[in-house]
Amino acid sequence: MRPALVALGLVVAGAGLAPAQTGSGPFNNTYAITTLADGVHTLTWTTPPGSPAISNSTFIVGEDDVILIDTGLSRGAGEAILEGLRKITSKPVSMVINTHWHGDHIFGNQVFRRAFPGARFVAHTATREGIITGEVDYRDVNRPKMEARIKELRALAKRTEAEGRELSRAEMQIEVWQGDYVLPDVLVDQRLTIMQGRRRVDVLHLGNANTPGDVVIHLPAERIVINGDMAITPIQFAFFSAPRAWILTLDRLAALDPAMFVPGHGPVQRDPRFIADLQAMLRSVVDQVAAGMKEGLDLEALKARVKVVPPAGSVYEKAAPAALDRLFRVPAIESAVKEPR
Repeated sequence: MRPALVALGLVVAGAGLAPAQTGSGPFNNTYAITTLADGVHTLTWTTPPGSPAISNSTFIVGEDDVILIDTGLSRGAGEAILEGLRKITSKPVSMVINTHWHGDHIFGNQVFRRAFPGARFVAHTATREGIITGEVDYRDVNRPKMEARIKELRALAKRTEAEGRELSRAEMQIEVWQGDYVLPDVLVDQRLTIMQGRRRVDVLHLGNANTPGDVVIHLPAERIVINGDMAITPIQFAFFSAPRAWILTLDRLAALDPAMFVPGHGPVQRDPRFIADLQAMLRSVVDQVAAGMKEGLDLEALKARVKVVPPAGSVYEKAAPAALDRLFRVPAIESAVKEPR
């Protein structure tokens, strides 16, 4: 997601899914690798408070090769993910699929480009554009400013607690930006079907959601979907999204009728209710924003009025209210106001 650094503690143990391998990564994050089906393994992260969130990654291991989905937020994260893969198999990565353009899902691409020069990088057309305009341009504009600010903060004889936190976040961001971006070279519009031996892997663009170029990876035989940040737990990110279209896109995701959803962050989900609960929260924001705009309320007034209450018993009830407000409610309101109607 963007902004790039989001501190978010995540619990990764999914019901009935025991982790087979564990390890550590940058910024004190730790991971667990869980086997979902024969040859299908997901690496999920536990993020301590104050550390940036890293995307989940999924390994689809065939007879001869590996298809990798999402590569983490930094070179260090990519190296940790490669280390995790090597605990599962020594087979080469032939393809990397990025579910969307946010840096925490794509900046580890550089590790897999270096380790597997022949690998192809697959994403939606809008994801390639998003990496260029949303990540590369953002980094190039902001890195010099951030480096200058780090120098100022380090030069202080005494730092306040807030300045100490600012310095820590800035240093983590500079570390994240080490290396360079790898752009996708295989572009998907609506659908790409890959045959990995006898296994069918469908890369599907179901519509606008968290970003214009969100893709899901559907394994029909295994009844698994890897859905990126289209639906995550315990807090859904909603920055620069399209809430009205997102609700309809989630209908198409649910219609695939998977037995397991692999989100971009958080544990694997077996109960499709979490999709319906996310739709209910999005619909609540959309309806309240529409009513407020009809009354002539401006954005600040809408932010003060619109409320989000996670459905009772939902996975989203676990979200800290302040984090839910910052990561979902406010950006969902902003996105709903801007979304064409």
